[in-house]
Amino acid sequence: MRWLALLIVLLAGEASARKIVISEPPIVRACPGGASWSAVETCLGKQGTMSIVKTLPKAKLVRLLQSDGSNKKYDAGVYLYVEQAKGAWRMGGMYDGSPYTVIDLLPLTIGKHDGYRLDIGQFQRSSISIDGVTSVAVILSTRRTLFCAGDRYGCADATASCDVLIEGRTWFTFRGTFVFEKGQVRVVGDRKYAGPACAAEERVYIGWPET
Repeated sequence: MRWLALLIVLLAGEASARKIVISEPPIVRACPGGASWSAVETCLGKQGTMSIVKTLPKAKLVRLLQSDGSNKKYDAGVYLYVEQAKGAWRMGGMYDGSPYTVIDLLPLTIGKHDGYRLDIGQFQRSSISIDGVTSVAVILSTRRTLFCAGDRYGCADATASCDVLIEGRTWFTFRGTFVFEKGQVRVVGDRKYAGPACAAEERVYIGWPET
């Protein structure tokens, strides 16, 4: 029985070693907010080069550039900071995905909760399979909308529009509008010509507070 007990201990240790630890993004950990806007600027300045992209009455969207090992600058994403009581600020949204353009930042109220809508444009080269066998080079143009509640860094993500171009011709396309329902947003649009590359999710859970 001694070998069985040892086996159980070893298996338990192996299972424990396989546990996945999910950590917050580096900038979220480093600069979650501050007692004043100057405190936020000071913190972000230690992480890289900060610039303000959009300003609203109680919100600021900033872009952060950081240096790699060869001192080349790269885009570390955009971060939404929201003003709290007594002049304090906290991170209320972020985006640090592939190459992008900030299209707009707008206040948005769903139910009784005030949050923000961040529109991101992306234009990138990729490849897809038309016949299920061979791949062809395409240009993928998308407009994504992030719904940020303003009280956490995570934002729900929905596709507002998408186009797939092959040699200058549009092969797949989608245009969506948003209908807000309790706890979610419904993406309404004709998916007949969306294809696999532009198949936008029909319902996106946003998880905003009900009050």
